Amino acid sequence: MTDYELFSKYGQEYASQEGWDLFYSLKSADGEWQVQCLDEKGILPDDLAAWEIVRDGNLPHHRWVKSFLMQENPKEYQRIMNPNNN
Repeated sequence: MTDYELFSKYGQEYASQEGWDLFYSLKSADGEWQVQCLDEKGILPDDLAAWEIVRDGNLPHHRWVKSFLMQENPKEYQRIMNPNNN
């Protein structure tokens, strides 16, 4: 099972309840793996709010996404951890 499949199985439901998810965006200038708000849920106003939840969260799904992004999309990880530097 891949890392993302593990997240899908165990963490995605919790992320969805908070109003965000991890998306794969092929050929994106911002990197392929990105944390984005789930617009259809209407819980969060924008991606910055999703980043704040991930950045400040300490539950297993928050820690896993931060660790995953450090490896798979360091640019996104830096944007999330240092939003004022964007």
